[in-house]
Amino acid sequence: DEVAKACDVVVSTYSTEGVKAVYRGKLALFMLLPELGAVEFKEATGMETLPVIETGASLAVFQQKQMFPSLRKILFDEKTQSEIRKAQTQHHRLDGKNTSRVTQVIEGLLNSDSINLGN
Repeated sequence: DEVAKACDVVVSTYSTEGVKAVYRGKLALFMLLPELGAVEFKEATGMETLPVIETGASLAVFQQKQMFPSLRKILFDEKTQSEIRKAQTQHHRLDGKNTSRVTQVIEGLLNSDSINLGN
């Protein structure tokens, strides 16, 4: 944890360290390569990628040849960094208000006509 806090970019495979980096507002690059467990990850989770990637809050590489261009991009491309940080703020806030947001969603579902609770 201490090393990740000091990094400009966290490079990870299918580790929670990369996810934690996103929530800390750090740049994260995931190496989702077949030889690093892509098949096992999909079998275990049913997912091919991670939500922090799908929301744009981090980058991912799926082939080794993408590694260095993606690393240069996340380190030096200000537009990429800005887009990642915007997605982190929008989708992965760690502000102590997550319980309130989840409660609002549940209350909205319970109050809507589109939910059937079996009554």
